[in-house]
Amino acid sequence: MKAANRCLRRQNKAAFLLLPSATPEMWAQLNDTSRGGYVGFPSYKLTNNNAKIKTVESRIKMLEAIEARAEFDMLIGGVRIWENKAAGRLQMIFEGKPVEEIRKELKRHGFRWSGSQGAWQRNISTNALYWAKLIAVKVN
Repeated sequence: MKAANRCLRRQNKAAFLLLPSATPEMWAQLNDTSRGGYVGFPSYKLTNNNAKIKTVESRIKMLEAIEARAEFDMLIGGVRIWENKAAGRLQMIFEGKPVEEIRKELKRHGFRWSGSQGAWQRNISTNALYWAKLIAVKVN
């Protein structure tokens, strides 16, 4: 988008058409001043792209860190706590339905019931693991 805007400011159509995904129709559309007198891609679109790039990069780093960690699988007082890396969730599997107080505690700390998985779960994080251990100890 930046390169396209540079070509548009200089009115260099040949350089513009060498850009990936550039077409003569796009050249005409971006040179159309009927959309507020602005030529090229608006600055807010560039800002949004930068924000999206940063979000995706941080998500990739987080997923790589999760993948690099050793898989966690522990049994505390009849409650199995394990990281389901394929689903990206920390899961708690109880021997039966937890009492109302434990269910409220689970919900308060971001755990949600997944009927398809048969487990209480939330996104994998150190905070999720911390709360899962504390809640599992309270079950007994």
